Amino acid sequence: MKPPSCKGCPLEGAAGPVWGEGSSHPELVIIGQNPGPTEIQQGRPFCGSSGNVLDSALRHAGIMRSTNLITNVVKCFVPPGQPVPKGAVEHCRPLLERELNGTSPRAYLALGQEAFNSFCSPKHLALEHNRKSMENDPNAWLRGAPYPLSGCITDCDSPIVIGTFHPSFVMRTGFMVSPLFEADVAKAGGFANGTRHLSPVHFNYNPTTAEVIEYAEECANSEAFGLDIETPESLPDDEMDEIIETPIEVVGLSTRIGEAIGVAQDQLELLRPLLGKPRETRPRVWAYNGGFDFFHLGKKFDFSGVEKCDAMLALHLRWSHLKRKDLATMCSIYTNVPYHKNLRKTQPDLYNTYDTFGVLEGGEILWKELDEARTSIAGTAVSQIEVFRTLNKLIDVTCDWRTKGSNYDCDLSGKYFLAFQLGLQKYSDWWEENIPQFSWSSPKQLLEMFSAMGFKPQMRQRTKRDKEGNKITTKTPSMDEEVLEEIAKKGNKTAHLILEMRRLKKASEQVELQASDSRLHTRAKIHGQVGGRIQCVNRNVQQISEELIGINPRTCIIPEHPDDCIISADFSQIEFWLYAWYAKCEKLMQIKEEGIYVYGYFYEDVWGEPFFKQGAKPTKSNKLDVPPWKLLVAKSWPLGFTYGRGIPKPKELSLPITDQKAKAIYDKYHRDYPEIGVYHRRLIFEATRQRILYTAFGRSRQFPNPQGQRNDIMAFPGQTTAVDVLINNALLPLDASFKAGYWGERTRLYFSVHDSVILNCHGGAKDPRRAIQLAEFVETTLQSPIPQLNGYWIPCEVKVGSNWGTGVTLEKFKQRL
Repeated sequence: MKPPSCKGCPLEGAAGPVWGEGSSHPELVIIGQNPGPTEIQQGRPFCGSSGNVLDSALRHAGIMRSTNLITNVVKCFVPPGQPVPKGAVEHCRPLLERELNGTSPRAYLALGQEAFNSFCSPKHLALEHNRKSMENDPNAWLRGAPYPLSGCITDCDSPIVIGTFHPSFVMRTGFMVSPLFEADVAKAGGFANGTRHLSPVHFNYNPTTAEVIEYAEECANSEAFGLDIETPESLPDDEMDEIIETPIEVVGLSTRIGEAIGVAQDQLELLRPLLGKPRETRPRVWAYNGGFDFFHLGKKFDFSGVEKCDAMLALHLRWSHLKRKDLATMCSIYTNVPYHKNLRKTQPDLYNTYDTFGVLEGGEILWKELDEARTSIAGTAVSQIEVFRTLNKLIDVTCDWRTKGSNYDCDLSGKYFLAFQLGLQKYSDWWEENIPQFSWSSPKQLLEMFSAMGFKPQMRQRTKRDKEGNKITTKTPSMDEEVLEEIAKKGNKTAHLILEMRRLKKASEQVELQASDSRLHTRAKIHGQVGGRIQCVNRNVQQISEELIGINPRTCIIPEHPDDCIISADFSQIEFWLYAWYAKCEKLMQIKEEGIYVYGYFYEDVWGEPFFKQGAKPTKSNKLDVPPWKLLVAKSWPLGFTYGRGIPKPKELSLPITDQKAKAIYDKYHRDYPEIGVYHRRLIFEATRQRILYTAFGRSRQFPNPQGQRNDIMAFPGQTTAVDVLINNALLPLDASFKAGYWGERTRLYFSVHDSVILNCHGGAKDPRRAIQLAEFVETTLQSPIPQLNGYWIPCEVKVGSNWGTGVTLEKFKQRL
């Protein structure tokens, strides 16, 4: 029977109500959104599929359902997938309050945004941190972050609310968020049983000289401390200058959870004994983003007194599958710090305090986890701490790429840009005169235009997220390059024109990369991508095409001096050879030893054209001059087979072979290398059994949904190990050697792209023998036996040239002499 308060409710007449169940004196209250079909049928909350997900997380956390209270903010039935009607939560509030009356739990677990928002209004829950929107919203709150029910984030005595995903959302994501969900449930259990609590916050942001000296000494004598710098929101243009000191407003230091001290700009020199005094035992200093904090402080201190630790790199190692890897996310998983990122403008000292001891707390827990996560590397048990320490060394290497930058041929870039713009303008003028009713840059208007011409739109499957973060898959009409090429093949000149205009626009963007100082400064993100790849962003050199609309944009990357030259070294078929090692495929490993270029055979099979010079050994150095894009297509076949993908469809790829030929290529690959298929089955078995996989270098990745992550599981060993081979066999040894000065002051790494390195060779143009000597050193270094792979090595190709785009192989360069 409906209670009197249900009259006038938007759900009046709906099945229900379903009341909460559990203890009348709970330590933890679990609040959901509304009962589903199973709950209505059985008259109990969370007894259906969502209940199974919740029960599993409670068991993992050691929380007994029967000794706590479980209920919903809305008591009557709402059809699955439909939003709760407006006003229903308010109508049900008296019923919820009646259920909770007389209880005094230490913690509440709010399952989903509806439950949290109604219970903690005006705060509203975000399921992942969105810096742009959340940090400007004083009422935003992040899942996993403890919210004091009193509303005061420094109130240590208030009951705590932990907001997290609704179990139905966990299922809708294919259980991808289940590790976070389980962490949030465990955190709520910790607050409920008293093992977790908000720390009293103490901070001093106006310390005396004596207080700074005393606290710095405490940090120096500790095992670890947290550090966070605050700079003006918009730094000057020279902020990446390695000499000009950055205007630092405050440096936060914390050696204990719950406290921090703020060191002002005129007190920074007092930190020299802490950061710049060599000592036998160095404390760990944790920073949220070492590439920023350590770089800017590094203009003043050499950090010889401490061990630099980047918290985001540590988070990346333990939670590499996460989409968001930032300080707010780390704090929400590992710490008792409330969400504070929206305090920057209103309470800057409290904001910096939470950042500073939050990064210490989370960093030290991560350190312990990394130390305990042991895997076998070349037969020896090694903790992930060693992987972490290696990655920390990359911070200094990649900072060089951004600060010093690469020399850029601005004259050539300008000529390219002008030519492309003139061509684009010429076509645009014609378009404006002849087809003014449609925009060539609007896919929607192009769809209308070609539909009017009688061309049937091609549908593409697209996945996006709604406001709640749910994945929505839809099919929408497309006007991408593939569609335009199909239309152009049917003799439509307008499609040809649009393709040409798009290429001109893309080419313009790819040659205009220089900064105001006429150099290319690229920032390398080393904790962003799931696979751990070192991604060059914000000038994105990874997107520069080798060949585009008749020119090579890479020719704009030039040496530092006319006497110098550019050397590029590229690991050849690295993921393919790494997979051969993991699968213990002796036949493939023998092919590698012989220097045979496997992709060339696939090129000939796929395109029906010769790849190697007639009668020559099938190596990459003996290849014919083939279009790079065609080679890329051919490469995708063996890599696809290696990563467990099926038979390609030639018609969809516009390839000149039949389906039968494609199947024959597929069958022959697996017949010749049966170990690959065996390894596929082993990978799936291990990922399903353990929900986590390790590489030979000790990196790991969680797989919460092995069935839905099959492609990710297959790609993990090759792609992730390739990153570590690049780091250990190229970036770190080459950078150390160049900085030692033996190869001349101008020899240095410019940057890295995928599995290659580009460097400037001091005096290589003036003295080609010097270029050969350095190129051979680079080749030997990259091809060195890899201890983690039991001495296995990966072949590489080294090119030498007057710029990045026109280099020739080392062998050809020698022949020219």
